[in-house]
Amino acid sequence: MMKLVSAVVAKSNKAAALYNKMTAAKGVALDPDSPYVLLGRRYPPPAEPQPHSPPLLRVICSTPWVTYRRGFAPIEPSPQSSDVGWGCMLRVGQMALAQALVRLLLGDDWVIPPETFAARLTAARVLDDAELEAIAASAGPASLAALPDAYYDILSWFADVPSPATPYAIHHFAWLGCRLGLNIGEWFAPTTIGNCMRYLVNAHAPGNLAMVVAYDATVYLRRLVASCTAPVGESDPLDATMWLVAPGSSRASDGVPDLPHVDPAGVSSDTAGIVRATSTTPPISPAVSCEALDQAAAAGPSSLYPEMPTLSPGLDYVARSSGSAAGLPTTADNWRPLLLLVPVRLGLEQLSEVYHEPLKAVFEFPQTVGVLGGKPKGALFFVGVQGDNLIYLDPHSVQPVAHVEHGNPQSAFSYQCLTPRSMPLSKIDPSMALCFLCRDLNSLHDLLARLDALNATAGVSMFSVVPGDAPGYPPAACSSAPPPSQSLSGGNTSWEDDDFEFL
Repeated sequence: MMKLVSAVVAKSNKAAALYNKMTAAKGVALDPDSPYVLLGRRYPPPAEPQPHSPPLLRVICSTPWVTYRRGFAPIEPSPQSSDVGWGCMLRVGQMALAQALVRLLLGDDWVIPPETFAARLTAARVLDDAELEAIAASAGPASLAALPDAYYDILSWFADVPSPATPYAIHHFAWLGCRLGLNIGEWFAPTTIGNCMRYLVNAHAPGNLAMVVAYDATVYLRRLVASCTAPVGESDPLDATMWLVAPGSSRASDGVPDLPHVDPAGVSSDTAGIVRATSTTPPISPAVSCEALDQAAAAGPSSLYPEMPTLSPGLDYVARSSGSAAGLPTTADNWRPLLLLVPVRLGLEQLSEVYHEPLKAVFEFPQTVGVLGGKPKGALFFVGVQGDNLIYLDPHSVQPVAHVEHGNPQSAFSYQCLTPRSMPLSKIDPSMALCFLCRDLNSLHDLLARLDALNATAGVSMFSVVPGDAPGYPPAACSSAPPPSQSLSGGNTSWEDDDFEFL
């Protein structure tokens, strides 16, 4: 029996190695004369077109990389112990969420310490000796410098183990997919993964984070205000009634375990002050804010727009007294950080050329944490742009299940990508989801003003922002009626994952 098990494991390892070899990254060939943008930061042209030149690779390495895994506990009631062949969009959603949490809990400018980065490069041997020596000379000894405890917390939340301590495990996403009518092992559409992310984030609330998914390419400010002013742990009517398949029914959810109870997040001591910092002033009433938004919707976009708050320095637009943020409050006690996911379709069979420049510009927004997108037969996580090429992280590498240990930087290596790739804009699928993190109300105003300026310059909008609430949806913070079912599981169902089922 042991020989049989060993043979199966050896065959699985060999198959995974073959798959990884077939999909091995070739790196990003940077244009030496062109600046590039990564997650809201603009970088000058590289000195030479080497594919792994810092700061590109260090920023990429600091962005959590979530890939196919094998060898985790089966996702009951199925025998699935690997997501190879079906889990790429799910992994891309995990990457977007993990990056948002890194931004929120560790800061917008956090990157892996240079010593740990040098050690990671040395362990991976992705560079030649001369390149390693040059990096080591600038970074110091290739020792494993201490990483923040919150970094380990974040990665551990995504461990492939069904447990209350792992709120973003693949098992929880798969079981939520069953409630939305999918079978375990079926591919997730962008809107479906967004719904699962929203449910899990609003239950866990790391850093008091609230999440909103904009259905039908429209951001409804009334619902957004209600979500960002609701107390942590208060049930969102949409979350409580999102199921297309009732728990315990005989369809896709038959035999699916109930999700473990997840308490609001607790994190390690080095970020406890960030996560638990709340005002003692009572929160604003969502009903009052929603009423103001209803009035703005009825009166038109130029009414009820309060004076813009102080915006971030260095903006290249002029704040207006009207626009997308009409009716949005300028001050609010206990306003929660917001993770906003906007699924869009920017063309028919391919990305329309009119959206090329607007999409590239979005990567310069400080609120952007990535774009969930891809190409036929594979979802990808886009994190930057240079010229007409998008830089992305690829989830299609098969790795053994990981166990992250606090204080052990090597245990996190499998979440640190050293092989970014690029793709021409003309090759990407037109269905994607834009992901933004607004850590406060001022940041949200900033985002909406940037979008207004971008829309005016480009002459086209990727999505809409309106003051009211979605037609047919329950009034925000007022009703528990379920939303229309067609908006919950929609998406580009023509996408498929790579057809590699042999693991």
